[in-house]
Amino acid sequence: MARDISDRRRAEKEKAAFSLLGHRLSAATTPEDSARVILEIAVELFSWDSGYVHLYSEREDKIIPVLTVDTIEGDRVTVQPASFTLEPSPLMRLVMKGGARLINREGNTVPELNLIAFGDKNRLSASMMYVPIRFGGESFGASFHSELPAPSVF
Repeated sequence: MARDISDRRRAEKEKAAFSLLGHRLSAATTPEDSARVILEIAVELFSWDSGYVHLYSEREDKIIPVLTVDTIEGDRVTVQPASFTLEPSPLMRLVMKGGARLINREGNTVPELNLIAFGDKNRLSASMMYVPIRFGGESFGASFHSELPAPSVF
């Protein structure tokens, strides 16, 4: 019975978050506004500490950083994406082609994915979720990071 209640609460929370996402995205007027909405909803659903939203230009085969945020000293702040390259990484290509990826860092080991640190580079993320987002034939991606390992099943 407790499992049924927690599943129902989680489903209600997801439904409310997606409803809010649709409502707020319809009011967004710039790519940065849309990215901020996406990141805020992700924080609500998954409790991530940091993340980014990047556009992908298929025609030019390049990344266009839109918004990067990190939690630094307890405050969520916008950070400059200076460490990102404009060339899509092998991981980004994999995500855009094959779908979302959840990566849990084991201890202090770093997966062999050429991950790029951003924001507070002294605090490595324990878990990272990379997702493709598609709209009107255009692709862009988002990444959400946490200091805590993510559960294997959401």
